[in-house]
Amino acid sequence: MRLRLMLLSVVALVCRPATQPPPAKVNVEELVVRAEASESAQAVKTLKRGDSVHVEFTVEITGASWCGIAGPGGRPWSGYVPCDSLERAEAQPGPATVPTRATPDLPPAAGAALPEGPRSPPPARRPKPDPAVAAIDKGLALLRSGQVNNAIAEFNRALEISPQSGEAYLQRAIANARLGHLEKAVKDCDESIRLDPRQPASFTTRGLLHDRLGRHDLAVKDHTEAIKLAPAHPNCYLNRAASHLLQGQYASAIPDLDKAIRLAPAPVAYYNRGLAYAHSGRDDAAIRDCTQALRLSSTYAEAHACLGLAYEHLDQPAQAIRHYEEASRLNPREDRYLLSRAAVAAGLARTKHSLESLNEAVEKAPAEAGPYVRRGAWRHRNGELDRALRDYTAALRLDSRFAAAYGNRALIYAAAGEKEKARRDLEICYALDPGMRSVYEVLMRQIESAAAQKR
Repeated sequence: MRLRLMLLSVVALVCRPATQPPPAKVNVEELVVRAEASESAQAVKTLKRGDSVHVEFTVEITGASWCGIAGPGGRPWSGYVPCDSLERAEAQPGPATVPTRATPDLPPAAGAALPEGPRSPPPARRPKPDPAVAAIDKGLALLRSGQVNNAIAEFNRALEISPQSGEAYLQRAIANARLGHLEKAVKDCDESIRLDPRQPASFTTRGLLHDRLGRHDLAVKDHTEAIKLAPAHPNCYLNRAASHLLQGQYASAIPDLDKAIRLAPAPVAYYNRGLAYAHSGRDDAAIRDCTQALRLSSTYAEAHACLGLAYEHLDQPAQAIRHYEEASRLNPREDRYLLSRAAVAAGLARTKHSLESLNEAVEKAPAEAGPYVRRGAWRHRNGELDRALRDYTAALRLDSRFAAAYGNRALIYAAAGEKEKARRDLEICYALDPGMRSVYEVLMRQIESAAAQKR
């Protein structure tokens, strides 16, 4: 048994429910609130026309919009309803304090309604906009138009006006990340969290930054905090799963992906779970999930690439080639698909061309563990065990929490009769990724058997 290692793109999403959810009223006679975003999900409660709810976020599932809602106080109940069954309130001018932005698909939190005037009122006088809010809004507009430095200037101005604005720090963090100033962005997130520790978006953003900086263990902690604050938001679970996948902890990612799919069966959730299955040796399950991702989104290139990987593992090269070709057709700018197709066509990655591409990947990113693991896996498959061992070891020097690298290195130690080294690596692999228990137990039996034969 070997741990298969061909890393596709892990997809992470922003999870940003509003801290002050916009109100809405039920616009149908009877509305069943579901535990998940599906008509077949368990009913939580039934609402009547005119009942008030708060919309915390929305998700798109096969062309249908589902709203995650909560009771008038944000609790004690929550669930999902079709968004077209709700009539949302129009946003009013916000209060003087800086509001927290929701996700782009959510309307801003509504402010207090103006009091009713006399029968023949004078022209209404709109409240003077808060200057900090105005600066943030201008910065967001500049950010959307690609004027990142000008956006940062506006967020700085907002902080000069309102130094306690956690939202301004958060938006400046996002702008700094756009410029590649990741450590600056992390510090802004730190300050945003200090000022507003109940905002899941700040933890999510910092977690995504930690992932980009290779600090995946810290990313998992931040995504866990986001889940505590927004337990019904599927993207929070997707993000934590992505952090596990980036560490090679494939089996540990699956429970979070299960939860994300139960909440909202979106294509990206099925794709990421298919990817985790493909890297855990469960290729049939990977095929089912990535096929479902394509049913939901027929132009999903990465789902085709995941199918290519699974069929490659199952020694079905014609199917693998077909899916790699379709992935390349859908996304011609991504050369990984054609490289994978060429490798399969040449005999399951045995060509000089594929090794040259792996060498090039290592040269382009010498400080990243992934390219060393991919090259090590190629050498491992092709019997170059000493070189594969060096690659896995180099990867672990760069990322000491890459579970699959320990697992594959253990196989090489076991083949060489170095039982204690193999056992140590497998124990570390299992400690990092407890979901690998079944693989761990099989490999340990293989190591014991190999050691007995050596004697």
